[in-house]
Amino acid sequence: MSLPKIRPLPSVEEVLAGEPLDAGLASVKEARDRMVRAVLTHADHRFLVIAGPCSAHDEAAVCDYVGRLAKVQEAVRERVVIITRIYTTKPRTTGTAIRAWCTSPTIAAAQTWPTGSGP
Repeated sequence: MSLPKIRPLPSVEEVLAGEPLDAGLASVKEARDRMVRAVLTHADHRFLVIAGPCSAHDEAAVCDYVGRLAKVQEAVRERVVIITRIYTTKPRTTGTAIRAWCTSPTIAAAQTWPTGSGP
C-alpha cells in the first residue's frame, strides 16, 4: 500500500485523554454501551441494527441523517436498538484516505491526522 509511516499511531489511552467526553456525554455513552451489551448477550430481546452513511464529509447532511434516524429509533424502540455508525474515512484505491470534518478542520488538512494541521 502507499501509506507512508510518518509516526506511530497514538494509543487508545492517548486518544481518549486528548478528547475527553463531558459527564453528560459519558453517561449517554455508558448507557448505550450497556444497552448494546445486553442485546449481544441476549439479556435484551431487541434486534440490534448498526446503520450509517458510507462516508461523512458534510456536517449538515450527517446531522440531518442522525436526526432522522433518532426519530426512527423512537418509533421502534420496543423492538430495535439502532446504533449509528458514521464512517469518516473514504479510502481510495491507492491506500490513502481523506479524513472527514470530524477529525480535520478541512479536507486539505486531513492528510496529517491526528493533528489535522495540514500539509
